[in-house]
Amino acid sequence: MKRFFRFLTGYTELRYPKERRAEALSVLLSAGVNATGGGNAGEEGFFLVSGTDAEKLLATGLFRAEAERGLPALIQASFRRPGIPVGAFLFLFVLLISSLLVWRVEVTGNSDITSEEIVLTLEEAGLSVGDLALFVDTKAVRTALLAAHPSLSYVGVYRRGTTLCVEVREGQRVPTPAEKGGYANLVADRDALIEEINPRSGRAAVRPGVTVKKGDLLISGVYRTAKGAAYTRAEGEVIGRVTMDFSTLQPLAVEERVYGEEETASLTLCFFGKELNLFNSYGNPSEKYDIIKRKDQLVLFGKADLPVSVTRACRLPYTVIERTLTEEEAVRGAYFRMQEMLSGALSGSMLLSVRYAGEFTAEGYRLECRAEMLTEIGVSHPFEIE
Repeated sequence: MKRFFRFLTGYTELRYPKERRAEALSVLLSAGVNATGGGNAGEEGFFLVSGTDAEKLLATGLFRAEAERGLPALIQASFRRPGIPVGAFLFLFVLLISSLLVWRVEVTGNSDITSEEIVLTLEEAGLSVGDLALFVDTKAVRTALLAAHPSLSYVGVYRRGTTLCVEVREGQRVPTPAEKGGYANLVADRDALIEEINPRSGRAAVRPGVTVKKGDLLISGVYRTAKGAAYTRAEGEVIGRVTMDFSTLQPLAVEERVYGEEETASLTLCFFGKELNLFNSYGNPSEKYDIIKRKDQLVLFGKADLPVSVTRACRLPYTVIERTLTEEEAVRGAYFRMQEMLSGALSGSMLLSVRYAGEFTAEGYRLECRAEMLTEIGVSHPFEIE
């Protein structure tokens, strides 16, 4: 941060005879100047000081100015070289123009028709990446898509900055059993008490209140018609009351990470799809660290996403220490682990009741849990017709 601030404010490199270093330090102290970056360059020593401090030190006759550095010096040099401000102006002009173009096509709502097919239809209709967004005829785009893809029931086209958003809806079509994966029964994937059964296709083989075992038939893909047996892919919703047991152990001895100060590892500029590495810093390979990446997208006037972004990768070094948990921390950790297990098992289920039991052992704190829930228990089991 100090180097960055020094770069913004500008500084002067002052040099002095190396054999007069003690005298130079004395002059710095008496003048109350805060110098940084001291060192040697051949037969001379040098200090880096601010512009106002440089004037005071040059007046003593001991120092000479080698060069002015930092942002102010770069700005002065750029005005002495007309190509630099002209290049900067052209760069900003290109960015401004680019904000008026279509740089990305985003397709949503499609399943049977691929996004590539829709983009190809747009190109055949005369719309492609790089066109002026202001002159995009969204009505013509909708008409071209509906004409090329009759299965589409709705097409919406709108612009969001430099992105052309195409939202489509496809007509509903009932797939055949073969398209779904063939004929199949619906069987139980666990032991349960049936609470509710709602077949969408096939014949219900059980009723609410019946207890089933894992593998038992729930909805049959074989059913009777006036012409005899018929076959389908059994589908539906079968809700069962299920009891499950869970167990977890929280060890008392744990490893923890102690993080140090965040360091910038690399800066990458992405300009019109091309990546340019601006900065790389290689740390000690023996150190342990996490990498955190942050991407900043350049946005013009807070609306148009420009094809320019900067990705910053930060290295977060850490050391691993071992410590022993207190009993309170062990219990809290065990319950946290148990909640993670339950959240995974209860995905799409309704928890009815839960009972906990825990004890300390030689390994740590062991927590047992018995949960009762309502959940979907049907799983597809294919069969073939002989």
